[in-house]
Amino acid sequence: MADQAQRIVFMLKKFQTGHKYTTTEVYEMICKEFGDHSLRTVQRDMLLLQDCEPAVSYTKTGKEHLWYIPRDVRNTQALLRIDTSEILSFYILKAHLKTFTGTIIEDDVNRLADKIEKFAPEDVFARESLFWDQNIGYYDYSDNSEMIKQIVDSISQKKWIAVNYNTSSKGKVKNIVVLLRCMFSYSGTIYAVAYVPKHDAHIALAVQNIESIEYVDEAPAEIPDFDFAEWTKNRFGVFYGDIRRVVMHIDKDYAHYFTNRRWHQSQVLTEEEDGSLTMEMRIPIGQDFISWVMSWGDVIKITKPQDVIKLVSDNHKEAILNYQKED
Repeated sequence: MADQAQRIVFMLKKFQTGHKYTTTEVYEMICKEFGDHSLRTVQRDMLLLQDCEPAVSYTKTGKEHLWYIPRDVRNTQALLRIDTSEILSFYILKAHLKTFTGTIIEDDVNRLADKIEKFAPEDVFARESLFWDQNIGYYDYSDNSEMIKQIVDSISQKKWIAVNYNTSSKGKVKNIVVLLRCMFSYSGTIYAVAYVPKHDAHIALAVQNIESIEYVDEAPAEIPDFDFAEWTKNRFGVFYGDIRRVVMHIDKDYAHYFTNRRWHQSQVLTEEEDGSLTMEMRIPIGQDFISWVMSWGDVIKITKPQDVIKLVSDNHKEAILNYQKED
C-alpha cells in the first residue's frame, strides 16, 4: 500500500493545477493511483494535507466536501511551483514540514515526517529557500529523476563527486570535483550548493546543467562549515561578485510593496517625509540584481553609485532598441 506521504504529495499536485474535487472524487483517484484504500483513510489524508498546506480549502456541496486551492493563492508565492520527480517532492515536503515546529500541529507533522524519512533520509533541501523567491517560468524536472537521485545521494551521504557541468549556452563542459551541501530553488530553477576545494569556495550549480556525476574514492579536502543564510549574504539571487553599496529611491505610490518585505539580508529601508522610501543594500552587481531593478520600471531609481546607475541605464536603452522599428 502507498505511504501517506505519497498520497498527500499526489493530491497537492492535483490541487495546484486549479481543479476542484469532492471527497468521493479524491477517494476514486487515490484508489486508481495507489490501489484500494478506505474512504476514512482518504478523509484523514485530506485533513492532514490541509494542516500541512493551509492554502487547501473546502466548501460544502450537499453532503460532500469540495476541496480546492483558491485562485488568488495559487497565483502568489505561497506554493512551490516546480515540476519535480517523486523523490524530490518528498524532500521539498519534508523541508516545508520543518516550518511547523512549535505550532499546535507539531506532533501530527512529526508523525508524517517520520514516515517521509523512510523514503527521503537526511536533509538535502534548504528550508530557508522555500520562501526565498519563487517566480513563474519554472523548469520541468520530470526527465531528471536519475540525476536528482544521484544528487540527493551525494548530499545525504556527504560523498565527494566529479561533476561534468555545462557552463554556457555554447555547450562548454567543465569537470570539477565538488562536495554538494544542499539544494535550493530560485526563479523556477533548482540549484545545488557545491563546495569546490580547488578554490575553497561554495558555488551554485543549476541541476539541469549537471551532465554526469562520478564518485571520488578519496576525499580531496576536509569538509568546511556551511551556513546557507550566511552564504546568500554575498549574493543577490544566484549570482555573486564584489559587494557594492547601492542606494535606491522607491516611489511613494508603491512603498507598500516594499515595506516589511525582505529582498536581501542587508537591506535597510528609510521612510521619507513625502511617503517614498530609500532602500540601501550591500550586494554584488550581477544580472539577477539588474533584472530585478529593471522589472520595477520607474518605481525604483538608483541614486548611488554612479557606475551602477549607468549600467542599469544602458540596459534600459538596449531593451528599448529591441522595440524600435527597423528602417
